[in-house]
Amino acid sequence: MGQNHSSTFSGRRKSLRRSLRSPFPRRSHTNHSLSATFNYLDPDVKGDQLNVNTATAEELMTLPGVTRTIAQNIVDYRQAIGRYNKVEDLALVTGVGAEKLSIIRPEICVHRRKTNSNASSRAQSLDSLASSEGSPRPPPPVDVNSANVFLLMTLRGVSQELAANIVDYRERRGPFNTADDLLKVRGMNSWLLSNMCSHNQVVVGPLPPGTPVPVNKKLSLALLNGTSLSRFTDRKPQMNGFMPVKDIFELLCAYSQRPYVDEAFHNERDGRAALRLASWNLTTFTVEKADNPGVREVICRTVLEQRFSLVAIQEVMDAVALEKLVSELNEPRLRRMVEWKGRRGKWKCSTTLSADKKRSCGFLYDSDTGLVLKDVEVVHDDGAVFAVLAHFEVEGASVTLVNMHLSSASSKIRDQCRRLLSQSEPDIAIGDFSSYPDADFVEEGYTRVLLAPTVTNSMAPGSSGTNFMDNIYLNKRSLSRYTGVSGIVRQGLNHVAIPRGWMWGGPASEHCPVWCELYT
Repeated sequence: MGQNHSSTFSGRRKSLRRSLRSPFPRRSHTNHSLSATFNYLDPDVKGDQLNVNTATAEELMTLPGVTRTIAQNIVDYRQAIGRYNKVEDLALVTGVGAEKLSIIRPEICVHRRKTNSNASSRAQSLDSLASSEGSPRPPPPVDVNSANVFLLMTLRGVSQELAANIVDYRERRGPFNTADDLLKVRGMNSWLLSNMCSHNQVVVGPLPPGTPVPVNKKLSLALLNGTSLSRFTDRKPQMNGFMPVKDIFELLCAYSQRPYVDEAFHNERDGRAALRLASWNLTTFTVEKADNPGVREVICRTVLEQRFSLVAIQEVMDAVALEKLVSELNEPRLRRMVEWKGRRGKWKCSTTLSADKKRSCGFLYDSDTGLVLKDVEVVHDDGAVFAVLAHFEVEGASVTLVNMHLSSASSKIRDQCRRLLSQSEPDIAIGDFSSYPDADFVEEGYTRVLLAPTVTNSMAPGSSGTNFMDNIYLNKRSLSRYTGVSGIVRQGLNHVAIPRGWMWGGPASEHCPVWCELYT
């Protein structure tokens, strides 16, 4: 009502829009039978303007240059921010921008009408859920673990369907531990959730006795620029259109398929119990690197897919970095890790740093296979060679293993390695021998598993300026336990989420893991 209705199709989009919005023809201006109440309009709102805070996607499509995709973007962004406070807010919507906004601006508005119109019944609107603008204080927060459907509908952007989905998810899966858990509900998205949390509308109430309570209950979503939304507790975060890192990683994950493993190793060979021992230089494995979900996915999935039981690791720059891998292996959070259907094991780790904290070696092992780490000690620490000797027990048998990282080429490195093996007499020497490419410890009684020359670069040999030579050496005692099966993992080491210079799709490490099987 209060609009001129066109009974014929003139081809003008404005006329079409008015016909869609006003299904009943109004009386002639000369007819004064209608009350003045129905003819009064907000002086700031023209009768033929479309309210973008109440319009449906179909109505928005009647605007010049607005396609179905743009119309849906306008509706989605409205649900995320609550409502458009000014017309200029539409410039932030994907597909609109300043140029298109200047075209449609004369035909849109954001103000509410001060009439008793039923226009809001045309579509679900956030305005119909919000409290009065004159309310002196915001509504109290809603406990998503106890609220019913009607109370949940008072939240910004929560429709009846979404509220019902929240209640249904809670009844089937149990109470929500954190606000982030709401993202698992069908119909919820990160924009909507971050908007509710930034207005302190959502709280996670007390959980039933015995339920683990996380340390932080706040929403923890990181934007592309590294800013965490949980930092903005006293002010509304800017919605710049970026997706949270978690959502982006889920999209990238689909483009990084895991390789097919030819053989399913079940910790036995020819009817005898066996385990796989591996060596992997993780190339400056810091906490920041471990925080990259692509890096964690590649390393952890490779360990599980290849059925490694013990991994000797070089270049672990922080013990916390290795602990992050253990956490992901034992309590998976990444989608690819959760999807893993094979054996998981129970993982533990040990990290030893050099005196100057610049070199390190570590061990990652599955205690479910019977492996027990008795002790670890540094047996050599200088500028060229860093070595750690570990004593393991498995099935009652003891095995000593020296994990070596040769960090620089030296004329004395050959003598240092030979002296190290002669003094410590380990059963197995394992590690990165890139600085000693022709390492041959036959005189000391060791046989290498990978025949020389074997390059273990994860990228094209020479692309990093160095040909890597990772290997495993067995003495006569351990050689008697060697199954004769070994290998180099060259597939599944890259991920779209890992940087590669100015490109993407880099490897988790510049080195490939090498492995061999030993009877236990």
